[in-house]
Amino acid sequence: MSGNDKGHLVRKRYRSKPSREDFQFGKSSSKKENVLQKNISVKHDDDDTTSQQVVNRLKQTETERQITELGKQESLRRNDLLNITNQLQSYGSNVDHVIAETLKDEISQIKISLQEIRARRNALAAASMQGMT
Repeated sequence: MSGNDKGHLVRKRYRSKPSREDFQFGKSSSKKENVLQKNISVKHDDDDTTSQQVVNRLKQTETERQITELGKQESLRRNDLLNITNQLQSYGSNVDHVIAETLKDEISQIKISLQEIRARRNALAAASMQGMT
């Protein structure tokens, strides 16, 4: 090939490129109408899916909030248990029998409360996991 032929090929290839307007939607002009039709149909299909995704996300967010709240309650109850146990130990052997029994009853109630909180939190977490699958 001569130098002249090479320049001719470059010009020819340049002229065959689509114009800038053809890339408005990222496709050449021959495909632009098809892309618009696909976008329209996809949007209709996605509306239901998007609504369902929003509802699912809201449910998941509410479940996460409830799990967090139960975790806070559990933490508070554990602190109560620790404080009462420390109070009982601080009395040592000088503690009144009635006070000791009252504190032990409170400890038992807190332990039951903790079990209930953990059970509810675990049930919510399990339900949340099943809802995601």
